[in-house]
Amino acid sequence: MSILRGKKTIIRRRPSPQQGRALEILGHSIEYLVDSYIAIASSDGNKDDVEAAEILMKLNLQIFNECPEIVSVFERLRNSLRRLRDATTL
Repeated sequence: MSILRGKKTIIRRRPSPQQGRALEILGHSIEYLVDSYIAIASSDGNKDDVEAAEILMKLNLQIFNECPEIVSVFERLRNSLRRLRDATTL
């Protein structure tokens, strides 16, 4: 996120089929753990569920970050124009 402009940078990624499946399974597992924790939190909330969910979320992020980034046409054009501008100012 750019502090000066206040714009949020969106990074799109293209997972392989295996990465996509892993992300899907991890997402369901995290959702299950969080839902079960919320359901029993009023009685004797199990901290093991919270720790397990945190581990799965870290693994989920790790897999997501390993996926190659998708650069939009706009970004490629903007980068090309910047390189062209920088080459002409030298």
